[in-house]
Amino acid sequence: MSKIVDEFVEAMAVGLEHRSQVPGQDVWPNPLIDFTLANDITGNAILDILEQIYDVCSDREKIANLFYRPSRIVYLMYLFAVKTKNNNYAKKRVILVENMVNTISVLRNGDPFVKSGKNIVYSDYSELDKFNAYQISDQSLALLLRRIIAALSTLTEYCYFAWMGVGREVHGIYKYNNNNYLVRDFYDLQPPHWEFTKKLPWKSISILTDEGDSNQRFDFNGRLYYNSAKRIETLKAGLAIDGLQVDLSYKELENIYSKIYSVLCDAKKYSEKLSGNELLLQYVKSQFYILNPLINGLNFDIDTSVPDDIVRSVLTVSGSSSFKKMVDKLKNCRTSEERIVLIKKQIDPRNYLIEEVEYAAVTI
Repeated sequence: MSKIVDEFVEAMAVGLEHRSQVPGQDVWPNPLIDFTLANDITGNAILDILEQIYDVCSDREKIANLFYRPSRIVYLMYLFAVKTKNNNYAKKRVILVENMVNTISVLRNGDPFVKSGKNIVYSDYSELDKFNAYQISDQSLALLLRRIIAALSTLTEYCYFAWMGVGREVHGIYKYNNNNYLVRDFYDLQPPHWEFTKKLPWKSISILTDEGDSNQRFDFNGRLYYNSAKRIETLKAGLAIDGLQVDLSYKELENIYSKIYSVLCDAKKYSEKLSGNELLLQYVKSQFYILNPLINGLNFDIDTSVPDDIVRSVLTVSGSSSFKKMVDKLKNCRTSEERIVLIKKQIDPRNYLIEEVEYAAVTI
């Protein structure tokens, strides 16, 4: 048995259980459609491509750099909840989990499961100097900065649905020069499968804030949790757009916010025109889009456009996903421990290995 897979299953299950009583069912585009329906259709196809990538390229540093941020890999790992065809496939999935966790470890400086509670992406903290953060004395400026963060988060959800970590990485806390810095990287704001993103004039926006000692902590997925008993204040801040530092004047921030808000309005109008299944197809396009930097960067001859048979399946699918059926069973669990055990069974890529061992034990 693999210790890495054990840790992965534990981290994912605990994070999902803590996140919601109905994991995956309380996020956009619900109630129009359950986005986890798509995973049953795309899961094995995408994981097969990832296996090909790791089989050919053994340079995990190179793969890590092409993924760019750890949460992007983590969200792909939700696809391990999809059942494999047989025991041999399950064994290959175990190897894939180990490879992906090792890649995350590179991007998180040796702490892939964020056991420290911190999501440390920068190995050299001097990278924080590029923001040229300065003291925020005007709380109206701090409030406007918070509104920009909220607007960018909403835009990321329109682009990637529940998989916000595909285009956003929140990381830190970096204790540097007597400050507690948090960085929010909205690093992929123009996915090509959405029309409304073409109106956004920037590809990435990164925001640095010093929020004092508010005891923030992260989970494996890169979700950020705060100590709700403490008031959060922005003490220092800095902002970079497409890698270039931006002046934190009220006028400049108003201009940035207005442009994001305009695109948000377009995103809402555009999304309202789509049926649930059409929205599901956009989500599937996001899943395959994640693979593009690796395919292009490694010069692989692999087509990452959504296959026609998957398009047809996504546009006609209905009913309940395998993940949703598991979530329905959670309602009958009396304790958090029972819920975690059930979630772990669903997402463990060794399902077939376990089932076959148990079956053999019974029949011998």
